[in-house]
Amino acid sequence: MKKLNPKYTLGLLMILFITQLNAQTIKIVDQQTQQPISLVSIQTKENKGTTTSSKGEADLSIFKKSDTLYFKHVSYQTQITTKNDLEKKNYAIYMAPNIIELQQVVLTANKIAENKDDIAQQITILDSKTIDRLDVQTPSELLMNTGAAFLQSSQMGGGSPVLRGFEANKVLLVVDGIRMNNAIYRAGHLQNIITIDPNILDRTEIAYGPGSVVYGSDAIGGVVQFLTLSPEYSTDGKAFINGNAMTRYATANNEKTVHAHLKYGFGNWAFVSSATYKDLGDLRAGAWRNPAYGDWGKRLYCTERINGVDSMVANDNPAIQKNTGYHQLDLLQKINYKASERTEFGLNVQYSTSGDIPRYDRLQEINSSNGKFKNAEWYYGPQDRLLAALSAKFKNRKLFDYSNITIAWQNISEDRIDRKFGSSKKRHQEETVNVASLNADFMKQIGSSNELRYGLEAIYNNIGSKAYNEYIKTGEIKEEVATRYPDKDNKTTSVAAYITHSWEITPEFIFSQGVRVSHHSLKSEYSSRMMEITKFPFDSIIEQNNLTANGSLGLVYMFNHGWRIAFSSSTGYRSPNVDDIGKVNDSKAGSVLVVPNPELKSEKSWNNEITLSKTIDNTFKIELTAFYTRLFDAIVMRSSTLNGFDSIIYDGSMTAIQTNQNGGKAKVYGLSGSIRAQISRYISLESNLTFTKGQLDEEDAPLDHIPPVYGMTALYLKYQRLEGEFSVRYNGWKNLDTYSTSGEDNLPTATAWGTPSWYTLNIKAGYQITKYLKAQASLENILDQHYRLFASGVSAPGRNFIISLRCNF
Repeated sequence: MKKLNPKYTLGLLMILFITQLNAQTIKIVDQQTQQPISLVSIQTKENKGTTTSSKGEADLSIFKKSDTLYFKHVSYQTQITTKNDLEKKNYAIYMAPNIIELQQVVLTANKIAENKDDIAQQITILDSKTIDRLDVQTPSELLMNTGAAFLQSSQMGGGSPVLRGFEANKVLLVVDGIRMNNAIYRAGHLQNIITIDPNILDRTEIAYGPGSVVYGSDAIGGVVQFLTLSPEYSTDGKAFINGNAMTRYATANNEKTVHAHLKYGFGNWAFVSSATYKDLGDLRAGAWRNPAYGDWGKRLYCTERINGVDSMVANDNPAIQKNTGYHQLDLLQKINYKASERTEFGLNVQYSTSGDIPRYDRLQEINSSNGKFKNAEWYYGPQDRLLAALSAKFKNRKLFDYSNITIAWQNISEDRIDRKFGSSKKRHQEETVNVASLNADFMKQIGSSNELRYGLEAIYNNIGSKAYNEYIKTGEIKEEVATRYPDKDNKTTSVAAYITHSWEITPEFIFSQGVRVSHHSLKSEYSSRMMEITKFPFDSIIEQNNLTANGSLGLVYMFNHGWRIAFSSSTGYRSPNVDDIGKVNDSKAGSVLVVPNPELKSEKSWNNEITLSKTIDNTFKIELTAFYTRLFDAIVMRSSTLNGFDSIIYDGSMTAIQTNQNGGKAKVYGLSGSIRAQISRYISLESNLTFTKGQLDEEDAPLDHIPPVYGMTALYLKYQRLEGEFSVRYNGWKNLDTYSTSGEDNLPTATAWGTPSWYTLNIKAGYQITKYLKAQASLENILDQHYRLFASGVSAPGRNFIISLRCNF
């Protein structure tokens, strides 16, 4: 018999060993996305176990064939099977997402990752799966479609979040830990949120109620933080690369969007590159109307310039809201460098630019004296936002366990261009804001039950403001109009220090405290030309210095049987900015002129809230939050005088004088509730509802920005590669007697009775065609109802069919 070569024998044994080892390796993936799931715990009843890797793989050789295995993950439904049965499943497990995610990590509350259940403040988290499923055009749609916030829109290219009855510069917007609010964020309605690309969001967190201890000024109603995609390092010594490409079309505004991002990483270097372009046409409103409201919301006429003359031309389809479309380009580049296991550096560059964005509400205003439009043109010039940030993260040092130091610079361009109907003068008001900021945040664990967080912040704003008339027939430029803000100099500076402490008295009982001290300074100066135009009865230089202290307390107690109660008491504040103090603005287009008030003081708030929740078997959760906020020295718009006159001729029209004033005290209170339930393995339910009311104390009058009751209810289907959603979104009535007299509630855009209640029926479906390709389709506002959000100047989309295709590679 021929003798077997020892080399072949060894090789055969190795092949048999590797084959047996592969048979002991399991692969765990998401049943919809087919993507691997890391950190899945695989255990027996005796707690013998292992955990999946970043590739979703785990070695099962430690288990016996007869062992019963439990597959657990905080975001997925638990699965139970024997090791023997896994052979029949080809050692693959497909896990279904759980609507109730346990041990969620939140970053916004204290700028440091921590367990959401340990925080007394009410917080909503929208993760990447939710963002992908909703498939939205803008971040404002993301907030509205989930019921996380109320939205106001003066034009399609906008969306101003309202949290607990506070809006605009009383809600802080943050991107990747850097505040977006700057010195010209106004009290009315904002559109700046559209400069965030929803396709690069990894998650969005909404923290309700004052967040001023950690974030400073403006965080009265809450904080909305957008967290973008993060670079990923290679973990196996090979170059890591993956990406995503998406295209979407929507019928309501003829949307055409294309997006692509790429992640590539090595051992110590990691990158993310992203680009998105969208082109949006004019928005079509719903066709089903209540005849009692007449032509409310119809676009009967639009402006056309014929042979050099402005003309009102009948709109062929009054449901098409002409002059609402725009286009936008968004770019992102991130670079991370891991110098060591304890040190990491990062570069974050974001750029957003748009075409002209028509101010639709201003283009509908009618001159009562002649029945013509007031404005032939009114649009925001390109909305430009450039952010560049350098960060350094350090771990395990003597004075701290973790730190994040970020230096950032932002450049924002915000222009307003308008021309009155029949006029040859086009007015340009152009603002440029440069913001430099430094944030240094630290965390130190003291013993096993105390966590200390502390930080420093410095912010500098420089605003340039200019204005001129352009004569469209001759092209001549003349500086003969007032700038929106002081035109010679605008600077604001703030420096602050904060400290927060969390004490885990027992694993069930957590007590947190925090305090912040902030100093704000402002200097604005008008040129002699502006003083001559405006005839202001005060010095050309406006200066302010404010020192503010605020604090917070929180208690969390987690009972047995899934009960949790949380109480929070905190103060917030907003220091007057350049828009509050120095703005000149014809806010109602010929009927009201807003003039500066150098005597403004900071407005302050004191909020108390209590949250009670009950979780049953990780398949059902109900939560109710009650809040009550007192507002002191509230900045409100009131009638005033200029040089003894309550009205003057301005830009050719008689206009009443108003100014921002500290309006005494106000109160805002309300309730919000939510239910989430896993009805079966494949079907789940989610519902939320928010009620808010606000009043000024002295006048016993309604406070502005208070939305009607609003909410949403949705049923979700998740079966293998198919996911579906049926949802109802709804708003209650906003009656006339609940409108503020300040004008910020935009009463002229409502009906004779106020803003009607409404609801929409919506359906979505997604199918994972392959591991790399997914198709999505939605039909929103199925009944094609015409409706308009409270205080909005543009009607919401009518029946809208959306289709998108996503490719992961």
